[in-house]
Amino acid sequence: MTFIFKSIPPVLQHTELIDTSLNKTQRQTPTMIHKTTPLPQIRRFYSTKIKTAASNFTSHLSSILTSFPHIDNLHPFHSTLLSHFYNKDTYKIHLSHISTTISYINKTASHFLSLINHTTTLFQSKTLKKAALGKMANHIKKLKNTLQYLETIRQHMSRLPQINPTTRTILLIGHPNTGKSSFLNTLINISGKNDEYKNIAAVHSYPFTTQNLTLAHFVYNTLSFQLLDTPGLINSTEKNSIELQTVIALLHLKSVVLFFIDLSESCGYLVEDQILLYKNVESLIGNNVIIVLSKNDLEECKKYENNVFKEFIENKKYISISTVSQQNIEDIKKMACEMLVSSRIEEKKEILEKSSNRLIMKGNSKKEKSLCCLKKEGEIKEEIETVDVVIPEFLQGKNFTDFIDRHEEALNYLKNGDFDVIRREYDLLSFEEKEMLKDIFNEKKKRIILHLEKSRSKLPEKWKNIPNNSENIDERIEDDSNTRNNGTDVLDIVRDNNKENKTGEKLRKENEYRMKHHTSSKAKHLYR
Repeated sequence: MTFIFKSIPPVLQHTELIDTSLNKTQRQTPTMIHKTTPLPQIRRFYSTKIKTAASNFTSHLSSILTSFPHIDNLHPFHSTLLSHFYNKDTYKIHLSHISTTISYINKTASHFLSLINHTTTLFQSKTLKKAALGKMANHIKKLKNTLQYLETIRQHMSRLPQINPTTRTILLIGHPNTGKSSFLNTLINISGKNDEYKNIAAVHSYPFTTQNLTLAHFVYNTLSFQLLDTPGLINSTEKNSIELQTVIALLHLKSVVLFFIDLSESCGYLVEDQILLYKNVESLIGNNVIIVLSKNDLEECKKYENNVFKEFIENKKYISISTVSQQNIEDIKKMACEMLVSSRIEEKKEILEKSSNRLIMKGNSKKEKSLCCLKKEGEIKEEIETVDVVIPEFLQGKNFTDFIDRHEEALNYLKNGDFDVIRREYDLLSFEEKEMLKDIFNEKKKRIILHLEKSRSKLPEKWKNIPNNSENIDERIEDDSNTRNNGTDVLDIVRDNNKENKTGEKLRKENEYRMKHHTSSKAKHLYR
């Protein structure tokens, strides 16, 4: 993603942040309270001050966090450029320091709010409010170095040109003082820009005049292009911070490269050294490159002859220009723009070819169905016999097949209903497995019945000692053989049982009467 560093607002320092947030809380909350006010209102008064102060502190810090980009979400060009100027790990550490400070402020606010709920006087709640705001301010003071570091990053990155890494780009590369900056100025002036673009790049006789990336825009055939002037490169294994900006642009920007060679050698470097520089950077440049022979108006360039240069320039696109006489400036502009547009079109075609041949088919699910999904189905016992008859394609100038229904006999056969239907069930289990299932279901039923019996309400203890002989009448009738032999009747046994039941009812009524008139409330509660 492209990020605009100029959109980052200025970072408030620790003193400014404390003053602004505390003044804001003073304006947002009420300021007067008396000793005669009720205690809940006093607690509410000071708790609102703590809440608003914490929200103001956290809002300022969270705005700083959101304004600065996450380095992993940036475009590779911007992320490498930022990590080139500043250490990637320290940048992340400082941002994490702000996020931890936000959590500390929220924790202190919640802690002091819980303490205020237990205060008994106005003085106690007021001192707790002062302690809470002071602790929050101490957390902000610890961010002094972090806020200064982020402010320096903002100021530095906002001064850099806002380069769009995804748009059409032309890079100017070569040794120092080979005419790159003067070419940029002349091209912008020829393109019909205003005077404010006249000297967009500084031009001097000494090397490394351009120490940062310089950006300019122009329009060709209603398409906007950005022209990027880079600092000069030198044949050396170790690159300084100025040269590394050029290397980063070559690595991460898809562009057309204009490689400048000064045949007059007025730049201070031999032609062989410039050719060697091209070979060292050739792996980064790619195929979209045009060699520009600058300073063509000088006599040394016209008289220059070298076999090494002829071998180098062979089978390469090149053009000679002069910024003084403006020779071939429009031609090189046309060549570079058309090459860039054609390369971008080819890249888009390759992407479309890769994605257009993809056809994603969603197949049927081949998972095994469970037992609950298997149902009974009706099947026809005998299949319908079909006879293939050769029918002429046309009959009396008309298509004969339009008047014949191929499935007419099958439909009539189904309507008559002269076929047997078999009802089939899916028997996936064996006989032993079915018996096991029956045993399992029976065991479940038994356990359910036992659970229901246990869950029933039990008799109270006062009823347990009362005899209930009516349940054992049948057993007594069967077991008491002596009474039968002596001539006693079964009715006598039943009468005795009824007497015992009546005595049980009398005992129950007596217990109820005692519970009503002679027991305490606790005892009544126990008898219920």
